[in-house]
Amino acid sequence: MQALRRFIGTLLVASLGALIPIADSVAEPVSARRAVARWRTGPDTFVVDVLSSDGSRGTSTIAGVGVTHCVRGTCIAALRIRRVPDRKVQIDPSLEQARATLRLFGTRVIARWRADDEADADARGAGSSSSIRRSAMARGGLLGRSLGGDGLVSARLMEMAWHPQQGRKGGDAPADPSVRMAGGCYTAHSSELSLIRSMNGARRARGMPRLRSDAQLAKVARKHTREMIDNGQPFHTAPPTLSRRVTRWLSLGENVGRGQTAVTLHRAFMGSPTHRANILNPRFRYVGVGTVQHDGRLWVTVNFERRRDPGTTLPPSC
Repeated sequence: MQALRRFIGTLLVASLGALIPIADSVAEPVSARRAVARWRTGPDTFVVDVLSSDGSRGTSTIAGVGVTHCVRGTCIAALRIRRVPDRKVQIDPSLEQARATLRLFGTRVIARWRADDEADADARGAGSSSSIRRSAMARGGLLGRSLGGDGLVSARLMEMAWHPQQGRKGGDAPADPSVRMAGGCYTAHSSELSLIRSMNGARRARGMPRLRSDAQLAKVARKHTREMIDNGQPFHTAPPTLSRRVTRWLSLGENVGRGQTAVTLHRAFMGSPTHRANILNPRFRYVGVGTVQHDGRLWVTVNFERRRDPGTTLPPSC
């Protein structure tokens, strides 16, 4: 049973920390419902996070799963985000209950939420973002097992004002023209180049195409690395936020970590089935790496994307 829990755990993803405010979008907000469950088993923290929004083009649903693992001063976390069919996620408009049936990282994940009797009492302190209209605590289930008890850190059902992407066809925001690999506005750090070379070396050894470095993804990665340092711990970009910061995406992945060097972090990533799955995912073709040295530790965010020329909604920095 312990081996089964470990296997399931490594196939889930992300310590979200606090919900990052979604405040810099130019699009009109639409109604959205979100369900998040977060729990801990031993050194690992797991998350299932789904968001369903109702806009002019109908309902759109994204889902993210993640895990954070810390051993001997090195903390790493892996995240996978994808769009899912609306029928896979049901969140009651009254926020009484929710259910998500997902297949991510090759594992079928069934998560359930049901608002408890103290939902209204918790709503006042549900989050710092003004986009959260109301929130309810809930209990969850994974693969038919309860997430209650000592392992459950938090579970929430939320109604939000969701700010979708806006701009080009399909609702995507236009790419930021100020950040180009060859435009003089973006220069990769040596630790970022080291991680890219190591990831491509692992892919080349398996006969896979290399990951192309993308300045837009790197910009998103560097922003989140600074956010982790400000919070004092590694955690993932909240899936709704990452899916908005990166435009024109088909599927997204994120590895984050804090360690001694780029070499030790890459070794830790490759030693984890979930993180290795992001690095060796044949559908991912573009990568952005953001590293910052702080207090003797190297902090890193690695964003993966499968579509050519991903963009970002982040404002120009040069």
